[in-house]
Amino acid sequence: MFQKKTSSKKKEMKKKFGQKQSPDRNTEQNYKEPEVAVSNNQNPAKSKKNVKLINNVNKKFGKKEKNLKTKRKEKNGFVELPTNLIGKDGKPEWNKVKTEKKKLRENRKVRRTGEDHYQLTMKAKNIWEKLRRRTDENTTKKEALVNDLFMLLKGQIPNVVPSHDLARVVQWMLKLGSPTIRTAICEELYANTTFHLQSKYSRFCVSRALRYGSKADRNHLMESCNGHFLKLFSHTFAGPVVELMFSTFASAAQRAQIHREMYGEMHVLLQPEITTIASVPDNMRPAILASTKINLTKLLEKKRLLKTTLLQTVLNDFLNSCSQQDGNDILEIIQDDILELLNTKEGSRVARQAVWHGTNKMKKVIVKKLKGKVKEIATSENGHGLLLVLFDSVDDTVLLKKALIPELLEEAEELAKNEWGRKVILYLVAHRDSSYFHPQQTEIFSKGDAISTRKKDAAVREQEILEAVSEPLLQKIGDNPATWLGNSSVAMVSLAIMKSGKGRPLHQVFSRVVAYMLDPASMVEVGQRKFHIVEHSASHLVFKKLIQLDQSRPDRAPETFSAVLVSKLTEESLNHIMQFNRGCFLLVLLFESQNQTIRRVLRSKITETMKAFLQQQETTGAEILLKKLNEK
Repeated sequence: MFQKKTSSKKKEMKKKFGQKQSPDRNTEQNYKEPEVAVSNNQNPAKSKKNVKLINNVNKKFGKKEKNLKTKRKEKNGFVELPTNLIGKDGKPEWNKVKTEKKKLRENRKVRRTGEDHYQLTMKAKNIWEKLRRRTDENTTKKEALVNDLFMLLKGQIPNVVPSHDLARVVQWMLKLGSPTIRTAICEELYANTTFHLQSKYSRFCVSRALRYGSKADRNHLMESCNGHFLKLFSHTFAGPVVELMFSTFASAAQRAQIHREMYGEMHVLLQPEITTIASVPDNMRPAILASTKINLTKLLEKKRLLKTTLLQTVLNDFLNSCSQQDGNDILEIIQDDILELLNTKEGSRVARQAVWHGTNKMKKVIVKKLKGKVKEIATSENGHGLLLVLFDSVDDTVLLKKALIPELLEEAEELAKNEWGRKVILYLVAHRDSSYFHPQQTEIFSKGDAISTRKKDAAVREQEILEAVSEPLLQKIGDNPATWLGNSSVAMVSLAIMKSGKGRPLHQVFSRVVAYMLDPASMVEVGQRKFHIVEHSASHLVFKKLIQLDQSRPDRAPETFSAVLVSKLTEESLNHIMQFNRGCFLLVLLFESQNQTIRRVLRSKITETMKAFLQQQETTGAEILLKKLNEK
């Protein structure tokens, strides 16, 4: 018979370990750890060759990882309990089991923290349980409990606040304690504030100290962090507290100090009056910009920081002073998270900078990120400005028509009712008109014009956007004039839309608005009173402005509001309008029109009976209208 050849490697293993029977893999007792020959001076754990050989043997014979000695005994699928926890009926006594588990937990705590600390914790928690009862509102009793807690923990605050339970106790002491107790706790905390800020639980004590402590206590806490703000701000636990300091509790000087530390180590060379990179001396500015860019790049890797006021302030400061290339490097990092910036004023400034300085590719990314959230952004105080800047800076108007404008038109009525949403509509139909936009706001957009990377002519872009929105908005007014004319603020938006309109769509809207105006049932409710649409102040102003506007464009007489109104007037509608003081003033404006045809047609429709009715009226409008009728 042929003998099986043995490889050299197997021979070597036989030499080392001897001929062994393959163990039964199913039984642990048959398996024995192979002994490795080790020289007297050699540690088996340090011998790479021996470790390798042991691993090979374990792999070959399939050594089990579990140790049977530590495995819990099970019977019929249940863990066997000690006999003292089993009743006479053979069933577990669960009350004893729970008590035993509680003792085990307490013993572990004692071993982990020490007997003295454990007893201190239990005493403090017992007092705290009484203190936080809502059923007991006795102020004097609570003050006594807080004093007891303070006397118990006095001098040990820094040692106990890192624990999750005593940190809660100290927070209650800061909340309910007297000013003296709060100051004493703060004094113990700011011996090592930076450590507590980076602790999972004691950071909450620092934030409570900022909230409930005196102004001097807050100043001491913040001063103890000087020189460490950059490190703390990037820390997971300390970052939110630094943001709280900067946005809520810091004075102007302290905010400037925190801001300067974001520049890097060179901040120590800067004077206290320096608050921005632009005010840094020229010889230091390049180094400060380079250091700030490095710090911003690291901070922006942590997406959670993008929502903070501190990071947004530093970003805005950097983008106002950096080169085009450095700005683009930073903007590429934040372009996908532009929506995170729209929660604060500083963030909205950064978002505007991103659009002004960004490349066409960046602008396209930003526009696509806004898709589906246009209404939410347009109705927010800080977000609507981003849309206005996009309308000014994006040359690809086709992209705007596909991504943003359809959502705006779909929610036009809701936007017109919102303080910020109506500004978006007005910007589209009355671009930077001083009647609707404050000079300070238009100045901001004008500064953007100087630094924007756009190439298309501004007038061409505005006209293309206007053509896309004008007709749909006019149609909405015609379909629902009660909504668009019955509210003072919305009526001003309607006026701007009709002023920018032209052609057949505008003429159709005028016809529907006039029909609504002359309908006796067209009423507007203001508080508990009801007014006819002609007598309502806001809608009357719209009608008045439209008639006055017609005088500046006599070449468009057939499609003017005045021409449509006069053509629709009947004896019944005239009698109805003359009842109102403001209705009479509208007719006076028509008589003052430069269009002779309008004046002649209107005069022919007023009868002697109507004149007699006007003589009986005591309103100023009726008196002036009667004078106009008597003029030749």
